[in-house]
Amino acid sequence: MSLRSTIAAALAGTLFAAPHIAYGGDKAACSASYTNAQRSQRRGSLLEARRELAVCLRECSAAVHVDCARWVDEVERAIPSLIVSVRRGGADVATARIVVDGTIPHSAGLATELDPGPHRIVVTDGATVREETVVLAEGEKGRRLTVELPAPSEQSAAAPAPQRDGAPQSNARVPTAAIALGSVGVLGLASFGTFGLLGAAKYSDLETCRPGCAPNDVTTTRTYYAVADVSLAVGVVALGAAAIVFLSRASHRGAALVPSAPTAVTF
Repeated sequence: MSLRSTIAAALAGTLFAAPHIAYGGDKAACSASYTNAQRSQRRGSLLEARRELAVCLRECSAAVHVDCARWVDEVERAIPSLIVSVRRGGADVATARIVVDGTIPHSAGLATELDPGPHRIVVTDGATVREETVVLAEGEKGRRLTVELPAPSEQSAAAPAPQRDGAPQSNARVPTAAIALGSVGVLGLASFGTFGLLGAAKYSDLETCRPGCAPNDVTTTRTYYAVADVSLAVGVVALGAAAIVFLSRASHRGAALVPSAPTAVTF
């Protein structure tokens, strides 16, 4: 602890212990603000130090009040301020939104008091976002920062050119009908495999009970095989139809992309 801090702490303790010279304010608040203001000032948190000193001026005794008033003057002189201007193509942009350090709104052209040190400024006009970083020094009043937004012509030039009519599209969608038919086809083949295996397993059981197998077992085996056959037919037909729909859509789109032959003009 520095000699100045030690003397100040001793003086504060003496004054706070002497109730006859107090204003009658909150002694605990006075003591805390007196100490916290010095700590905040030393670590560069000048805005916080000013808030603590305001409490000190309100709650402390006359003798301590003198110290707080002197520190307020020092802090006020040390607090830097920033003025942000937003321009586009040589003209001011009054509608831009300016935010400092993610939480502090800033009005264009007006000075905002900040603690010394680095600060992040984000400027947006809805379509464009610009970020800048500034480092403010103690006592730097009215530091100016001008943020240039791109002109409308530059924004349009940066945007991707629209695709010309008739140009092939890499993200052309598969027809819904083809997707539906393909799904039915896949389910049909899956059903064929399932009931085919069930029928084969049941048929293997019948081999062990011939010729006296139960009629219900024979009927079940035949049913499994019949369902498998129908599922296979449905699956094949559905997949074939899906392929036809998809290929016809692709050929139609390809034909639309072929340029028309020039028409001869006769006189």
